[in-house]
Amino acid sequence: MDDREIGMSGDTGHGDRALRQNKKVRDFFYHLMTYLFVNALLIVIDLQADGGRQVLGLDWAYWVILGWGIGLAGHAISVFFSDDRAALRADRGR
Repeated sequence: MDDREIGMSGDTGHGDRALRQNKKVRDFFYHLMTYLFVNALLIVIDLQADGGRQVLGLDWAYWVILGWGIGLAGHAISVFFSDDRAALRADRGR
């Protein structure tokens, strides 16, 4: 019996939690890849638009990187340090 069959049978145990956690991890890595791609593009744009006042060679891109990075860190904490993850570890120990 695979995880999809467990979820369809109405059992809300280990299988459903594992599927939810896998989706959360996958969604986090999509978020991370988007963050890296978009911010790399913004850095290139910022470096090309030499505006004058700069921090580490950047005029404004660091604000986007910082703000979005804080959100990404919160997303990582919610995914990797959640109650579902702790419950999965406990279920594996049984």
